[in-house]
Amino acid sequence: MKNLREESNLKQVELAQIFTDREFNISSAAISQYESNKRVPDNTVLAMYADYFNVSIDYILGRTNLRNFQETTIAAHRTDGYDDLPPEAMEELERFKEFLRHKYKK
Repeated sequence: MKNLREESNLKQVELAQIFTDREFNISSAAISQYESNKRVPDNTVLAMYADYFNVSIDYILGRTNLRNFQETTIAAHRTDGYDDLPPEAMEELERFKEFLRHKYKK
């Protein structure tokens, strides 16, 4: 939490004022205690930090080095260019792919 604040060149009192302006009443003393591990922030405080600094809560907790997670979209349709093949050809193609996987698995 301290690193995030320092990266933004903010003093504890400045960050406390920013949070107060956003209707979260957190004192600079509380911020100091969070940063020195003398006090554990609750979920609301963690979410507030995450939102303000645009990072994930897992990043704040040290569970990941990724600052934030990006959403991933997975296509639910086939894009392999073989959609025009009949089902038996698709089955043969799948068997051939399995053969190649086994052959080159070494």
